[in-house]
Amino acid sequence: MARQERSRKSTITNSIKTMESASKIIQPPFALKDSEAKYFQWIVLAREYETWSNNDKVIAANLAKTYVAIDELWAEIDAEGYSSENQRGATVANPKLSALNAMTGAMQSLNKTLGLSASQRGLSGAKQGNRNLAEQQARVVIEKISDNDLIPRLQA
Repeated sequence: MARQERSRKSTITNSIKTMESASKIIQPPFALKDSEAKYFQWIVLAREYETWSNNDKVIAANLAKTYVAIDELWAEIDAEGYSSENQRGATVANPKLSALNAMTGAMQSLNKTLGLSASQRGLSGAKQGNRNLAEQQARVVIEKISDNDLIPRLQA
């Protein structure tokens, strides 16, 4: 696979591009519940704006749905307990623990696919990490001044 090379973020021109990218909001590719939309925004903010393809956005939306499903499973397990009695009176593990385990595996796989964990896609590493950090720092600045409506949020 060809290696992706990007220009340095430290130049003035690229610093301006970073601020512009950090002010954009990536929209999910399909309708999400409010709880899923919250996770979607957290997911897409973890990586540089310019690196999100349409396919990545679909995967990110599915990852957001997975996070919500995990939350729901944990709530049910917390309410029901980790074990219960079967029809014979023996103590058995809550079957939802198996579902939770499967959903957690799916979550980890989707994170890796998006390069949000140890990635095989060439979008991770020190250089990309620094680029992601630069954009995250720009977002912090934008959030601080957005209360004054000096910089409009752009829809992507």
